[in-house]
This record gives sequence, structure tokens and C-alpha cells, in this order.
Amino acid sequence: SSPDGEFLIWHPMTKAGDHLVCRWANFLLPDGTVMNLGEDVTEHWQAMELIERSNADLGRVVAERTSELANINSALEEQLALRVRVSEELRDNQERLQLSIRTMPLAFCIWDLDFRVLEWNEAAENIFGYTKEEVLGKIALDLIVPEEARPIVADLMTGFQTGGSPHYSERNNNIRKDGATITCRWYNTPLRNKDGEVLAVMSMAEDLSEILHETQLREESDERYQDLIDHSHDVVWRLDKQGIFTFVSPSVKAMSG
Repeated sequence: SSPDGEFLIWHPMTKAGDHLVCRWANFLLPDGTVMNLGEDVTEHWQAMELIERSNADLGRVVAERTSELANINSALEEQLALRVRVSEELRDNQERLQLSIRTMPLAFCIWDLDFRVLEWNEAAENIFGYTKEEVLGKIALDLIVPEEARPIVADLMTGFQTGGSPHYSERNNNIRKDGATITCRWYNTPLRNKDGEVLAVMSMAEDLSEILHETQLREESDERYQDLIDHSHDVVWRLDKQGIFTFVSPSVKAMSG
């Protein structure tokens, strides 16, 4: 039974054995009799249970999906942080590379396949006398290569276009902006894309003019010194560390017979 007028949930069973869900209430009438009111709410109750289970399932799915999204977001943040770090490292490396190219003692040049200047560092400016602004986009063959050597350099560029290997030259004469002739040692390397196609040529040049001039002066000095000894009446000889004669002047031979 239920208190007067209060509906309670009751779970009766049908004759066939099915479980029902009912709302049931007892009402005490003025004449002392009791009136019973009942309502079959089985379908409503089942619907509510289904909604509760669905909500629970939905909550579990949402929680799982939220956790997955949180993990994905964390992974994306890690990837983004890695990309930022790699990008910063690449930028730092690029800046160091540019600084090295800018301050290296060798002339650093990049030409396209028509021998037009794409890159020109400070050493190239100092060696050849042209500023970077003056040579960018210009054909270097007309600027720094003597006329008699231009066919050779043109053949070299043609060789690079057809798959030539890096090239090293012992000595080449070049022309400065002021018209002076200098001697350089060149290192040339073709720059290729991922398919092996040559896109440009990178060159480095060392000015040998001062070294060659000093070598020439030393050789001339040695020749004058040797000529002086050969015509001197003084006795001159040279010994090595073991005391063995390595040189004896003509005057010794004349004296000793």
C-alpha cells in the first residue's frame, strides 16, 4: 500500500509472466473506502532506462573520444614543437652557412647554365674588383675571363650541362675590373636537383697572384745568389746535418784542384 494519494512505482507480473512497471496510488474516500488508481508505465519506464543507458554509452564514447583527441592534440603539439625546433636549427645553419660564405677567403660564386652570376661573396668582390650588385645577372665570361680563354670556359660550362663532374684547375688567368691580370686556382662543382639535372654551377677561386709573385722574387733572388757564388773567389760550401757536403763553390774546386 501507499500513503493516501501518493503514487509509488510497483512491479507486478502478468498472468503470462511478463514484468510490468506501474504507478499506483491509494486514495481514502470520505465514506471510509479506499480507491486504488494504477497506470501501466512499462513502455515509459523502458524508454527512460534506454535513454539512461544511451546517455551512459554516449558519455563513455565522448570520454573515450575526448581522451583520443587529447592524445592526438598532444602528439600534434609535439610534432609542431619538433618542426619549430628543426626550422630554427635549419635557419641557424643557413645563417652560419651564409656567414661562412660571406667571410671565407676564397671567392664563392654560383652561375646559371648561361654563366650568369647568381651569387658573389665579399672575397669575390675583393679579388675581381666588382661588387655583388654590379655582377648579379651579368655574364661572367665577359667580365673576368680573358678573351683567349673564353672558348675553354664555354666548353667547360657545356660539359656541366651534359653531366660533367666537378672540375679543378691548377691555374687560370683572370681579368679584374681595373684591367689587371691575376692568376687564380678554380674549383667548380655542378649543382643538381633530385633527378640529377644540372641547375647551376658553384665555383670557388683562390687568388694566386701574390704567391706566384713572391715565388718569382725568391727564385730570382736565388739565381742572383747562385750567380754571386759562382763568380766569387771566396770559399763557400754547405753541409747537411750529418756533416755531408751538399754544395761546394767553384772557388773550392779551383783552389784544391
